Amino acid sequence: MDLRGHGKSSTENELDLSVETLCNDVIAVLKTMYGDSPPAIVLVGHSMGGSVAVHVAAKKALPSLNGLVVVDVVEGTAMASLMHMQKILSNRMQYFSTIEKAIEWSVRGGSLRNIESARVSIPSTLKHDDSKKCYIYRARLEETEQYWRGWV
Repeated sequence: MDLRGHGKSSTENELDLSVETLCNDVIAVLKTMYGDSPPAIVLVGHSMGGSVAVHVAAKKALPSLNGLVVVDVVEGTAMASLMHMQKILSNRMQYFSTIEKAIEWSVRGGSLRNIESARVSIPSTLKHDDSKKCYIYRARLEETEQYWRGWV
């Protein structure tokens, strides 16, 4: 599932990326999908999603949880980089004429090293801004700093 501020999901407050809110979102979606009779569930999360999956599992709110898979989870080295994050975000390109340009920039700029993985991961981080006739980042990460430390 897309977490708030990611992919094509939408919520009233896209900037509330607190781990508590994200966990509640995941639990609410699963309860809406399966009600009181959920099948065996395996949570899988990548990066921040991995952190959310771990926190959801720790809450023990999903009695049918049978597994947990995390890939490149936000932890130690990522958290150590937080003091530089605002600078990193202020230096990233803000507007792209096409999604392909955003993919190229992410690899050329060093935020991603592999063009194939960029083609998978970058499109869902962007949305088209009709008024500016360009693609912009969906999540304004610089406005979510208050939640960053809770992701570990």
